Amino acid sequence: MKTLFPRLKKAFPFLGSRSVTEEDIFEFAAARNIEIVFTPNISNACYVVYEGFDFIFVNSKLRGRRLLHRLCHEIGHFIFHVPSQSRFGVEFFDLHSKKNHEEEAESVAALLMLPLHEIEEAVFSGIFKYDIEMQNLIAVRKSFAKKFGK
Repeated sequence: MKTLFPRLKKAFPFLGSRSVTEEDIFEFAAARNIEIVFTPNISNACYVVYEGFDFIFVNSKLRGRRLLHRLCHEIGHFIFHVPSQSRFGVEFFDLHSKKNHEEEAESVAALLMLPLHEIEEAVFSGIFKYDIEMQNLIAVRKSFAKKFGK
């Protein structure tokens, strides 16, 4: 996890100065030949490697912060967990992945979506008062900052 921030900063040079946008994610994916597929046939999202090709499958009903969160999380799997040691032709990275992989991918989402200077404003504004997913993401981001000072 100590190398997470520098590696992520290399991929997203604006890290820490502003929040990531959907456009940033789509540009990142296009530059690396990651196909983002919107489909109603998946619960949230998952990153899949199939015969050397990268895919992110996303529920087509997701919008706004939930969509951005899932995209950032799956990009985290791409950056930090591929290639794996698997010999399978298909490999899935989703909620059933290794626990440490999920923690790293969630840290990626938190770092990309929540620069430290924006967390305080979000908490005090109460914008996430009823959004448990974002409250959890803020907790992950604060924990990362406490451990690594970033």
